[in-house]
Amino acid sequence: EPILISSGTNSDLRYNNYYPIWAYEQYRQNMQELSEENGWYYQDFWNLIGEEEFTNTAIHLTPKGVGILSEKLSEMIMGHIRNQPLH
Repeated sequence: EPILISSGTNSDLRYNNYYPIWAYEQYRQNMQELSEENGWYYQDFWNLIGEEEFTNTAIHLTPKGVGILSEKLSEMIMGHIRNQPLH
């Protein structure tokens, strides 16, 4: 899920008030490795949404932000379905 990447004080240490950069990067690396090991279809949309499309928290999207994420998810799902063999 996309996260807020804020600018300003401590933005060189933290993506936002919830996530230190080092911790979130470790999480992303772990997810990628687990996906590869288990054959999961995984897309990392962590930085898909710009700072302006978050509400007054680092975890809630504006309606436009939800639309951007929904469109990207739809494209990913439909692309994956098209590439699957018919049974």
